[in-house]
Parts: sequence; C-alpha cells; structure tokens
Amino acid sequence: MSVERHRIVPDNSAASPRVVGIDRHPQQIVTRLRSETSVVIFGPLGFGKTFLLDSVERRLSETSPEPVRIIGTMGTSSEPFGSLLNGPNLTLTEALAGTSVTTGRILSYFQQVCAVDRPVVLVDDAHLLDAHTMRSLSQLVVAQAITLLAASDLVPHAPLLSIDRALAPIPLCVLGAEHR
Repeated sequence: MSVERHRIVPDNSAASPRVVGIDRHPQQIVTRLRSETSVVIFGPLGFGKTFLLDSVERRLSETSPEPVRIIGTMGTSSEPFGSLLNGPNLTLTEALAGTSVTTGRILSYFQQVCAVDRPVVLVDDAHLLDAHTMRSLSQLVVAQAITLLAASDLVPHAPLLSIDRALAPIPLCVLGAEHR
C-alpha cells in the first residue's frame, strides 16, 4: 500500500474552516466518511489534527447527524475502557456507567446518539486510548458497524491499523518555509 504525504495549513476565512493540503479540503474527508470509508490521520503534536477533526465535524453536522466524538487522555489507558469511562467523554461515561462495557453496548450508544445504523465516530488523540477501547473500535470498523475518523500522534503501527484495507491513512509532514 502506498502512503501519500500531506501537509496542512489552516485557512480561517470560512465559517466552516478548511484545511489546505489534506486531500485539498476537509470536504473530501467528509465524502470518504459518508461513503463509509474510515480514515486515520497521523502526525506529530501541533500539526493541526484536532483542527482538522473540528472542521470535519462541523461539515458533517451541517448535513447529517452529528458524529460521536471520543477524546483520548493520558492516565486512562491502563484501565479497561478507561478512555470511555473517565476524562472528557462525560456523556459516554454516564451512558455506560453501572453496567459492564461491551462492544455491543458501545455500538448501541453510538447508534442512539447519532440516530443512524452506521454512525460516524471521531477519535482525537487515538494513541491515548486504552487497549480495550481500541479493540472495540477496531472490531466495529471491521464489522462495518461504524465509520471512524481517528487522529493520532503515533506512527502507523498502532493496533487500530492492523485492520487491513479498512482504513485510509493520511500521514502529515512538516511544512517547509515555502508553504507557510
């Protein structure tokens, strides 16, 4: 599989910001997600991955059900499903509290929140997710139960990427002075 290298440059001129250099426009990522193709974005800290997720989320919300957003946080990766039960994912935490967390329950929550059979799930800082959460998301992608847009600081060797051909990676690289 060949991997294209993309650069990102924020463009704040529109109400729904666009990012130049990642498939030329977040709309193309939205198109991939709507065609049920999952996407993973890799790049070092500070390269605009969260900005890109924000832009894609706004564009998705304009014409379709709002996607579910999960944020990976440090300190939650040692506990099974700690990424879902702690930290900034409060609504998800409350929905799953008091019961055993399973891949099926996670899917039911996603479907209920999005009101669709195949919800779009955005994961920011995917490299900080615990193994159980990562495994469940991977299983849901392989089963074609969700469409995933994940952003990660790590290189493409995370467990999520063991899914052959189920995800479209978008690695980021440093902008040279000529692109700034």
